[in-house]
Amino acid sequence: MRRRLVRDPSNRRVKHRPEQSTAAFCSHGLQEEIRVRYFFNIRDGERTEEDLEGSEFDTLELAIEDARLAAREIMAEHVLAGYEPDGQFFDIADEEGRVLVSVPFRSALRSKSQ
Repeated sequence: MRRRLVRDPSNRRVKHRPEQSTAAFCSHGLQEEIRVRYFFNIRDGERTEEDLEGSEFDTLELAIEDARLAAREIMAEHVLAGYEPDGQFFDIADEEGRVLVSVPFRSALRSKSQ
């Protein structure tokens, strides 16, 4: 089951909402789900909030897309609380803890010209 990041305003930690996953057919014809677990650690300056649960996705690109959606939600909370959302990143890591990509929260925003 694939999960989508959701921000919980009560405790400010990233939660995960289940979503429908996709499946692929392997060489012997049986249906087999192909997923990788990614961890969405939030980096804010020198401070890092680790995602201990992780979420499964079919591709890294889908994980990045989900990180951008979650970043929008988190930034919206910051703005509503009167803070300027600046400098936060999702460091998306694999199960061994290697950071595969850093996604700046601001990359989730569109410019006014779009």
